Amino acid sequence: MRAVASVFSWIGGIFTASMMWTNFSYVWIIPLIYTILDLSILVWRQRSVARGFKVACGVCTLLFCGLIGGILTLCIPEKQLGR
Repeated sequence: MRAVASVFSWIGGIFTASMMWTNFSYVWIIPLIYTILDLSILVWRQRSVARGFKVACGVCTLLFCGLIGGILTLCIPEKQLGR
């Protein structure tokens, strides 16, 4: 479940960032800030889920990276968090 949530989070995050660049390319600072925020959340998510911060990571993933990845992050069973 952790791997599936991670894959969907990364796919959603990269897709969302690319859509920001497509739609707001005339104002380059908005997609740049969003892309940096998005990638930092994804990297933070990878490290923090293993430490048990799945709720905070799931909510941030839901808001910034993608719906499916955020929901799957929130649904990770507790026994898989300590790995």
